[in-house]
Amino acid sequence: MFCIYNASALSENVAAAAIEEAEGVMASSYRAVLEAEEAGANVSGLLARMNEAGELLAQAHVSYRLGDFDGAARSTELCIEIGEGVKVEALG
Repeated sequence: MFCIYNASALSENVAAAAIEEAEGVMASSYRAVLEAEEAGANVSGLLARMNEAGELLAQAHVSYRLGDFDGAARSTELCIEIGEGVKVEALG
C-alpha cells in the first residue's frame, strides 16, 4: 500500500511537537534556575537568557497560529538550545 502524506499537515504536527518540547524544556530550566537561586547563586544572567528563550517560544506560538510551521520549528529549536544551556549552567 502507498501512503501519501500532506506535507503541511506533517509540518504542523512536527511544529506542534517542537512547541510542546520547548515548553517542557522551559519549565525544567526555570526549576533549575530556582534551585540555583535558592542555593545562593546569582541567577540574573540566567534569567535574562530565559527571558530570551521565552520570547522565542512566544514567537513560535505566533508563527504556528499563522501557519508558518517552519518558522515555529526554528524558534523552538533556538528556545530549546538556550533553555538547555541555562539548565546545564544552573545545575553546574
